[in-house]
Amino acid sequence: MSSQSAFVPSTPEDVESWLERSFTLFDSLDITKLEDFFAADAELQYANNPVAKGIDAIRASFAGSYSVISYMKHITIASNKADNKIWWTARIAYRVKGDPENEELTIPASAVATVRTEGTEAGKASRMEVYLDNRPIVEKIEAVAKLQRTSQ
Repeated sequence: MSSQSAFVPSTPEDVESWLERSFTLFDSLDITKLEDFFAADAELQYANNPVAKGIDAIRASFAGSYSVISYMKHITIASNKADNKIWWTARIAYRVKGDPENEELTIPASAVATVRTEGTEAGKASRMEVYLDNRPIVEKIEAVAKLQRTSQ
């Protein structure tokens, strides 16, 4: 995927394209690609977790969940832009590694990203806040881990 850099969305179509590119990046489950979305000094507020500050902390915050997820797919429901902020609602489908049922769990989410409009990191998020209840995913991860422990 090409970098978000230098692509500052200004129209509704641009916002859709920016989100598609972003979701493709997140859905790849590759933490090395996160710098294509986040500015080096970005902040991420993900659900009730502490704010991750800087790209290294953001990568670390994704590493744990990416290691136990085999599949993730974002589907945009609605999106809009005001000034340098993009907000969206989405449905996110997940599959947990090692789940013998390979069950797909889908949860609703909403988020807002503050996008840099100038400089070398134009088009990247300087801050993102994600609002979701990931309890069904966490419960499935725990159930799969328990199943794996008991089968050993």
